[in-house]
Amino acid sequence: MGAVTDWSQAQESRKHGHRGMAHSEKAGYWGKALGDLRAVSHHSWMAARHMAVYGTTSRQLGAISVAERAWACKNPEAKMYGRPLTIEDHQSSPILADPYHLLDLSLVSDGGIAFILTTADRAKDCPNAPVYVLGQGFGEVSADLWWEKKNFTHMAVPRARDQAFGQAALTLKDVDCCQFYDCFTAEVLFQLEDYGFCKKGEGGPFVESGAMGPGGSIRLTPAAASCPAITSATSPAWRNRSGNCARRKRGERQIKDCNVVLTTGHGGELVSPGMCSIHTSTLLGRQQVSESNFIVSNEPWQKPLPNIDKDNEEFYEGLKKHKFLVWRCKTCGASYWPKAYCINHENEPFAANMEWAESSGRGKIFAFNRHHMAFHPGFKDEIPYVYALIELDEGPLVSSTLVGSKLPKDVYDVGQKVEVVYEDHPAEGFTLPRFRIVD
Repeated sequence: MGAVTDWSQAQESRKHGHRGMAHSEKAGYWGKALGDLRAVSHHSWMAARHMAVYGTTSRQLGAISVAERAWACKNPEAKMYGRPLTIEDHQSSPILADPYHLLDLSLVSDGGIAFILTTADRAKDCPNAPVYVLGQGFGEVSADLWWEKKNFTHMAVPRARDQAFGQAALTLKDVDCCQFYDCFTAEVLFQLEDYGFCKKGEGGPFVESGAMGPGGSIRLTPAAASCPAITSATSPAWRNRSGNCARRKRGERQIKDCNVVLTTGHGGELVSPGMCSIHTSTLLGRQQVSESNFIVSNEPWQKPLPNIDKDNEEFYEGLKKHKFLVWRCKTCGASYWPKAYCINHENEPFAANMEWAESSGRGKIFAFNRHHMAFHPGFKDEIPYVYALIELDEGPLVSSTLVGSKLPKDVYDVGQKVEVVYEDHPAEGFTLPRFRIVD
């Protein structure tokens, strides 16, 4: 269950002669005394910075407002239903905090929502078709706010996006509909770029082309339930609207054959003047997705690179094809890793007797540890992580990190069965093997 009382708070402020919904002061800042009185006072920095860096215009931000109002006009429950918006309306609306016009802001609204989360087996007995949670991701970059300033033109999307799409074994091309958190127009623009609908800096021309409105190349926020220009976006409400989209219960604005919906949320203004450091990605669908044996990561690689040489390059080529290769003796079939002579036929020439062969990719935990310290900055967001020795069913010992929801509890918890999970890094051109516990 969830509830929002933004409208009520704004009405309370009005009684004291103020406008808008008051916000609490952030740690390490003194903004209120100097005029930082509402969310638009600092969120408008994001739009201003994007304009300065990439040349984005107010009319391009207005195209987002126009597109979302067009979706709202297809929703009888929307507060602005039947009140279409033009770019001229946007440009002539009052400027509240330059570069934001009134119609760049969401409405303040009261509302409540409830949904039931249960198991797939129980959901089968419900009178209505269930909507499945295919993937859930969370990105948090508060530590970067101390020295990294790109959060004024980017959002904490990459980790959340890759987690959700990796769990669902889906790509952006599989998404039929998006419900973006859209408190201001720039946040919509950032997400379009950060998710990959267009390149960073090209969001302005992209939305100006009409790509996100009805009939456009993507279906963005067609729920549009309460927008003056854009929707008052609370995450619980998005989950409900996304679920109805997946159930195909959205009337005139229903997207044909809608099977997968991406819904997002963001926030986390922990330190001012640093901006939102938290982002969430949720993928909902009409059909349950079986657990995949691969993960696709588009996040820039910030860890040590794998050491690929002439002795193991075929192994890494195999990983790209989602095959876990080992050295195998042609004479007796014994398997080895890494490169080694067969102990039973060590007098045989290596090239004539040993060959690469595909293994099952299955085995059991031989030993493991849990890292609580990041010895390299690239691992700081993964602490604690489990690094394990895996005894393959074919015999050799290999090592890797364990992933998934099931992890061993203590160092005596060995012997559990595991299988390989391939982690693809297309931008860097390599694949890494992880392992997960299986029943």
